[in-house]
Amino acid sequence: MPWTLQRYILAEMLKTFLLAALALTAVVGLGVGIVNVVKLGEVTTRQLLLLMALMLPLAAALTLPVAALFSAAATYGRLSADNEFVACRSGGINLHYLLLPAVVVSVLCAAVTFGLANFVIPAMAQNLNRYLTGDFSTVILRRLERPQGFSLGGAFRVFCDRAPEVASEPGLIVLQGVAFVEMDKEKSTWVRYGTAREARVQLVSEGDNLSIVADLIGMCGYDRKDDRALEGDQQRVGPVPLPGLGQLEVKFLNLQGLLHYYHQPQEWHKVRAAVAGLAAEARRQAVYDSLEQEWSDGKELLLEHGAVVYVLRSESAARQRDGSLELHHAVAVEQRPGLEVTYVADRAVLELTRGGPGEEPALQVGLHGARLAESTGARAGTGERKSFGPLAVPATLLEAVDQGVTAGLLDGSLAEDAPEPLVRKHAQALQARAAALREIVATLHERAAFSSSALLLVVLGAALGIIFRGAHLLTAFAISFVPSLVVFVAIASGKQMAHNSATPLLGLIVMWAGLGVVGVLDYLTLTRFLRR
Repeated sequence: MPWTLQRYILAEMLKTFLLAALALTAVVGLGVGIVNVVKLGEVTTRQLLLLMALMLPLAAALTLPVAALFSAAATYGRLSADNEFVACRSGGINLHYLLLPAVVVSVLCAAVTFGLANFVIPAMAQNLNRYLTGDFSTVILRRLERPQGFSLGGAFRVFCDRAPEVASEPGLIVLQGVAFVEMDKEKSTWVRYGTAREARVQLVSEGDNLSIVADLIGMCGYDRKDDRALEGDQQRVGPVPLPGLGQLEVKFLNLQGLLHYYHQPQEWHKVRAAVAGLAAEARRQAVYDSLEQEWSDGKELLLEHGAVVYVLRSESAARQRDGSLELHHAVAVEQRPGLEVTYVADRAVLELTRGGPGEEPALQVGLHGARLAESTGARAGTGERKSFGPLAVPATLLEAVDQGVTAGLLDGSLAEDAPEPLVRKHAQALQARAAALREIVATLHERAAFSSSALLLVVLGAALGIIFRGAHLLTAFAISFVPSLVVFVAIASGKQMAHNSATPLLGLIVMWAGLGVVGVLDYLTLTRFLRR
């Protein structure tokens, strides 16, 4: 007899569960899809359909526990309203045995939810990235149609008249009639601006992440930072993450990926970018250290730029706040074939104008209060600023620097007198790694808590349906809505707190506290109220 009743209850629950799951998934999936369409206005029709397909598994993962809870409350409430359980108790059947179908549905729901969150949804997100690789030109062209142009990394913005796709090379487009603007994000000022004959924009795959590299060819404009004109120059911008859909996020990693990046956080693309910036800054500071050491050996520096040789002499030097080298009361000799000019300056500042990943550093020498030496017959007086450069850093110096910049810089401690830019980059890299670890841990706990919620919510819904005799759909909805809301709010709030550097542990506690409340309610309903 109990087995017959259990099969009957299970069949009724499954029918209600499937109908409720389909309805809730359709409604939630449509709502989330509309939100993403509003946020990503440049998507094409095909991209929109694929985005909607991605939203359905995500919506299913969110709604399955609620659908299971609703089916339990509705099924058991209807049987209780028809006095079926009174008859079962009169026949000597323990009501706890009749909760087995609810347990079966809860385990099934938890397993499906766990699989969707940890495997199906991440796989579809990666498929979306691969799809965008083939539709790369459409994404770029749609963004170029906007009045504000196409942003590369936030600091570099490109505008163009026409952008034909290069069919022979997939993932590459050539922008013609290009105008560009480069900004200093910290000071919010223009650093470079001008035009370029063309820009070759290429899609680069870095593991699971997509990035863009742009080569500006035939530049013509003005460099405000170096105070020089740009004529026929070539510059590479990037790699920068593909804006919008192509950016891989922690929430779209599968379980294996989460565990991998938890043990190797330095491989996560945001941490890797921060570490690359730290390494570039360490290289810059190492170049300054080497220049200072070279100066201290003979109180002079020898710099070459093609056939031109610059000799800088000074009896005293100091490092500025940003690490650059400053020579006091400097004498600068410019030696050209058949010509030698000597300048006297109040100070000479040596700054590295480049030196990021994939770029060779170059020196810019600024003479402040510069004037021709008195031996040339020039009148004494207040001088003006004169610049030399950009000058190539000696190759022997770069080789020594590269040997000194090690991969373990992130885990090491900086000297107390380390320059401010290096300290800032080091702190940013540490913060990026800590933030990635917090996000990974929060995502692992979120998925585990959300999947586990079905185990407790379904049993609670069945017990409350029996107690309140919830035959009416509104009663069943209320029974399923309130406990679900408590659990979901606790998980969402806990995840946000776990992302915060000040409350990571408290966030995990809050995340599981909602399940703790439901677990207590399960115990009370099964051991006390259900017996009555």
